[in-house]
Amino acid sequence: MSFDAIILAAGKSQRMSQNKLISVLGYDPLILHSVKVFEKFEEIKNIFVVSSDKQILSLLKDKDKVSFVQGGLTRTESVYNALKKSKSEYVLIHDGARPFVSTTLIERVILATKEYNSAIPAIEVSDSLRLVENGRIVGYLNRDKYFFVQTPQGFHREQILFSYNQIGNESYTDDSEVYGKFVEPPYIVKGERQNIKITYDRDLLGINAKVGIGYDIHKLKKGIPLILGGEKVPFEKGLEAHSDGDVLIHAIMDSLLGAASEGDIGIHFPPFDKKYQNISSMKLLKKVYEICSKKGLKINNISAVIIAEKPKLSPYIKKMCENISNLLNISLEKINISATTAEGIGEIGGENAIACMAVCSCF
Repeated sequence: MSFDAIILAAGKSQRMSQNKLISVLGYDPLILHSVKVFEKFEEIKNIFVVSSDKQILSLLKDKDKVSFVQGGLTRTESVYNALKKSKSEYVLIHDGARPFVSTTLIERVILATKEYNSAIPAIEVSDSLRLVENGRIVGYLNRDKYFFVQTPQGFHREQILFSYNQIGNESYTDDSEVYGKFVEPPYIVKGERQNIKITYDRDLLGINAKVGIGYDIHKLKKGIPLILGGEKVPFEKGLEAHSDGDVLIHAIMDSLLGAASEGDIGIHFPPFDKKYQNISSMKLLKKVYEICSKKGLKINNISAVIIAEKPKLSPYIKKMCENISNLLNISLEKINISATTAEGIGEIGGENAIACMAVCSCF
């Protein structure tokens, strides 16, 4: 009894700001996680990856079991295209955006498919269910009779292909519905709560967050401009440094490099290098942003606190946030900059220095 696996990877990731299937999850692109699990099964002879994305094709081109199938305009078309390529007795249909599928779950689906000709992993609904129309609850449903279905879903190939041959131009989001409509009610097996589907940016952040911390401090000196957040702040003193001394930007740079595991600004922009003499820190921040982008990192948010006895910085913070937002291509709501004093303590409290601490999260 042979199986083929169909992994759907032709979606547009419309609810995310990036192609989720090539987003890095841990150390591998998301699509690779699913493929690796299905590769472990001797019973699975072929893995049909439904995608036309050049990056996905490049990632998987050396996989022996993997063949590529052209994606359709809808999920339904994509599944149908792959079913027509398969010649096995059974098929497993899986959403490529479920990277946490386990070998245990796949085994459970395979065994049930052999016995019942279908196997749909499902988990119980834990929240109360209500029917809502026009913003009001109009129905009360018994949650004990409802389940969330997952993938991989297993089917006798000829039966599920027969079902897809019947549907014409209709579109479905789930294969069990197609099978149930034209063959018989499909069989349910126990799913797994960790087998989540990546749909939104926050799904990746929650499981793939990388956090960086940055800190910088510079002495104040009379007669030079005070630059903070790329903004010139009126004051009699400025920050003494090899570059323009922008401690806010320096702290943010270090936090981003930390999240990217790329050392610190001293490594990338050494203070003895003359080409960085008096350079705008905003230019350096742009280079750091490029380093992060090349590693596939997306910035989720930045929080920074400037520690300065004087001057009063609140009138300039909004413009600092705008400067950073524009350069890093993230929304203003994801940036928070605050200012505090040192309560007269130490070099900062004595108006001899300004410092900044920053934290960023990326995914």
